[in-house]
Amino acid sequence: MEAFLKQLIFWLITLPLLAQSNVGELRLKVAGQDGLALKASVELSSDATQFHRFFDTDDSGLLSARLTIWPLPLRVKRGFSFFSGLVEVRSALPTEYLVHLSVAAMSTSVNVTAEGTLLDPERATSVNRNRLGDHSHHVFSPGEVAAGPCQLTAGLGV
Repeated sequence: MEAFLKQLIFWLITLPLLAQSNVGELRLKVAGQDGLALKASVELSSDATQFHRFFDTDDSGLLSARLTIWPLPLRVKRGFSFFSGLVEVRSALPTEYLVHLSVAAMSTSVNVTAEGTLLDPERATSVNRNRLGDHSHHVFSPGEVAAGPCQLTAGLGV
């Protein structure tokens, strides 16, 4: 009789542990700045748990997914709008999460600096010039080469 009571107490203590679940439910709603529902793409991804899932909300902006109980990075995208956050499913009870998407901020800038011009304002002609020197009016003899900015020339018999 005593052995039976020990076993009964053991099972009464350990039985609730078997009922615990490591799966919960995420109820996600995606809305715009005005509060109206938006259809969007949702990514739940965690490299630590090797969990990568992609979802789409319905036309009313709702998504319901069964997930393991774990904090997961959440990314929601619709067009140019983007949201990134962390969602934690802590129990088997549904976790509700509301995401507000806004128009993504865009910026464009042009930096203008004052540097040397590409044209020489002192020599405004139609003759092409380069940085190695002005060879437009020089006639080279056979074997003569213009080398670099120091204007070294080499002849055949020299």
